[in-house]
Amino acid sequence: MKAAFPLEIKRGNASVKIYKRFKNGYEEFRIAYYDLDGRRKLQSFSSLQAAKDEAAVKATSISTGDFTGLSLSGEDRLCYLRALDVLKPLNVPLEMAVMQFVEAAKSLNGTGSVVEAARFYAKRHTANAPVRTVKEVCDEMIKAKKADGLSRRHTKDLQNRCEAFANAHACQISQLTEAEISQWLRALNVSNRTRNNYRMSIVTLIGFAVAQRYISRDLINVEDIARAKQQPGAIEIFTPTQIGSLLRAVDKELLPFVAIGAFAGLRSSEIQRLNWSQVDFRGRHITVFGRKGTAGRRIVPILENLSEWLMPVAQSEGPVCRWKNLQRPIANLEKTSGVEWKTNALRHSFISYRVAQVQNVAQVALEAGNSPQMIFKHYRELVRPDEALAWFSIEPG
Repeated sequence: MKAAFPLEIKRGNASVKIYKRFKNGYEEFRIAYYDLDGRRKLQSFSSLQAAKDEAAVKATSISTGDFTGLSLSGEDRLCYLRALDVLKPLNVPLEMAVMQFVEAAKSLNGTGSVVEAARFYAKRHTANAPVRTVKEVCDEMIKAKKADGLSRRHTKDLQNRCEAFANAHACQISQLTEAEISQWLRALNVSNRTRNNYRMSIVTLIGFAVAQRYISRDLINVEDIARAKQQPGAIEIFTPTQIGSLLRAVDKELLPFVAIGAFAGLRSSEIQRLNWSQVDFRGRHITVFGRKGTAGRRIVPILENLSEWLMPVAQSEGPVCRWKNLQRPIANLEKTSGVEWKTNALRHSFISYRVAQVQNVAQVALEAGNSPQMIFKHYRELVRPDEALAWFSIEPG
């Protein structure tokens, strides 16, 4: 369908008309508009598309009330009008935009682009986000963890590590960077395992800040916070001779802790939470609960030698272990027994000797509250069956 002339190109309330005529036997297209002084202007083009493009430019200038573009020519006019079009959603004058850009570029002093600087700032200043220091977020998180029922021990560990970090960073939480956190961790004079524990606590702190909307989720990429290389630790166990020496030297109050750890494999924290009402001598089992009620409940058998050790000191109810902090009684036991204490060695010993005794990884995993994969990987074939027999034959007297 042929176009009907004159064509009218509209932009807002402004319009520019295109006329068609023949000159020297060739088509010619002319656009007509009025300049700043109200004088009618005509421009001729050999193609309809060129006339349409120019008519659109003129109509845009007229509709915005900006007649400057009408006096520019060529590429300058197109750049000018494109700039106006880009700024239109922000309602910012072109002159003001240029002034702000120049000022920002001068402030960067060649260290980066204005766009990169703006994005960096936006990541650290979430819209309407409350301003919180690292210390304030730390205190708020610890209070929340206590309210959520996190154990006293874990809360204290988390608090100590995060407070050390907060004391070294007296700034807003939004000002932290991955590089600064990594640098602080590397400067700690601790083992690699302890350093990674600090890292985990800081990651928990950052996660809490994100959940509270104090910082944006993409502000700190926790995967970029450096980890220390950690070699898998060797499994340390007691020998039958050593556990015999410990049990002969232990006092009456600590005896249930050592015996249950060695011959039932409960974790230290599980024994410290254990009540005598959970120890069923008639049914020959111990009911172990997780930290929250019945979560993670399991039934652990009371073996013959464990029963012999516990019966003389057993009570109908009350805590099996009255010690909340085992450091002092363990230190005393080391002195009286002459056996060096090994962290978690009671549980490690039970699992190792029990696997050798029953030759059933799945069964021991259920008793220990661990995965078969973990038992198979770390404990299988650590000791011989004859050593297991000696271990579970240790009885009072």
